[in-house]
Amino acid sequence: MTYMVSNTHSYLQKDDFSNVDHCVNGKCSNCGSCCTNFIPATDQEISLIKKYIKLNDIKPCSHGFQAPLRERAVDMVCPFRDDEHNRCTIYEVRPAICEGYQCNRTPDECAMVMRKNRPDFRPEKTNYINIRLTFFGADDKETMKGQLDVSRMMAFKQKVAFGAHTDAWL
Repeated sequence: MTYMVSNTHSYLQKDDFSNVDHCVNGKCSNCGSCCTNFIPATDQEISLIKKYIKLNDIKPCSHGFQAPLRERAVDMVCPFRDDEHNRCTIYEVRPAICEGYQCNRTPDECAMVMRKNRPDFRPEKTNYINIRLTFFGADDKETMKGQLDVSRMMAFKQKVAFGAHTDAWL
C-alpha cells in the first residue's frame, strides 16, 4: 500500500500496513499499490541500481500530492514508480523483494518465488532502506528530516510485521 502524507506524525501512528489484493485474475494489475519508498535491499542490489541509474540517467518520479501550505509533504511512493506509464523505471534491476512480492501472495509464497528466481539472495543480508534518500538524497533539511523520521519508524514496523516470516525466506 502506498501513501502520500503531509503529516508525518499521522503516518507514523498508522498500525495497519496490511495489503489489499489488487490483482486481476490472479495476476499483478500494475496498480503500484505495493511500490513503497521503504524496502529491504542488499548492498549488491543498491550498487547495481546506482550503476543503472547513472547509466540510464534516471530521475526520481514525484507522485502529484499537494500538501497544505503549512505542511511539508513526504512522498511515500517509490521514486522509481512511473505513474504516468504504470511501470518501474528500474524494472530490469529491481530488488528481489519487488520481483518476488505480489499482493495476493502470503509472505511464505513471496519467499518461495524469491528463492526460485534468485537462489543466491539472502534476506539476512538486507537492510531496510529509504529508496528516495538512498538513491537521490533530499533537496533540503526539512524534507530530509521528514524522510528520516518516516524511515526510522517504517524500518521498525516492517521488521515487526515481517520478522515472523524471515525464516520462510531462508
